[in-house]
Amino acid sequence: APAAATALAAALSEEYNRLRSRAFERRTVDDAAEEAAALQALGYLSPTRESLRPRLLPHRLRVPDQRPGGTLGWERLGEFRSCVETADPEAERQLREGWRFAEPHLGGRWTLPDATVLLPPPDGAGDLRLTLTGQSWRTAPFELVVRVEEAEVFRGSLPPGPIEIDVGARPRGGGDGPLLVRLESRPPFAPRPPEVGKPHWTLGVFVRSLCLAAAPGAAAPT
Repeated sequence: APAAATALAAALSEEYNRLRSRAFERRTVDDAAEEAAALQALGYLSPTRESLRPRLLPHRLRVPDQRPGGTLGWERLGEFRSCVETADPEAERQLREGWRFAEPHLGGRWTLPDATVLLPPPDGAGDLRLTLTGQSWRTAPFELVVRVEEAEVFRGSLPPGPIEIDVGARPRGGGDGPLLVRLESRPPFAPRPPEVGKPHWTLGVFVRSLCLAAAPGAAAPT
């Protein structure tokens, strides 16, 4: 099944890239209300200023990887950063499943009980360190598990207060793509008791930053 999925994804991305190479180049036109209205009637333009936003899909697609929560094929991997501040809107391109909205006034954002993020290793790095900063507003300790490419690198009981984790991570190897970091928080955290007619969220951990860096003194792979 994985081989068949990879073959199908490769065929779809190749077809997209073939058709994209034959498409007209994007052109933004100002002060052409009548022309824009005609195109909007055909479904080619949004009636808002949406058409002025940067293109969300690249000119070429890659084959998505098979990891749950991994790359989907249209990410601009060259724009990924080894260190992300979760309150930064630019971080959203690397945050995968299980994240709430940014809270700039608190300098971060909540995860759900399970969350993933993609972090590329620094160029030329050998052994790696993963650092995580955040805050626990719980009234009791909770367990946090951190996995890098499904290998457990941290498991601990965290008390209320600031969170600072610095652990060794899986060495780079087997490819140049970003590493999948998974956060698992137990038990889930409910900020308030459920109320009839109101949204109810169960949360995980409040994260401010996640970074991959070369371990001090680590030799780069040869």
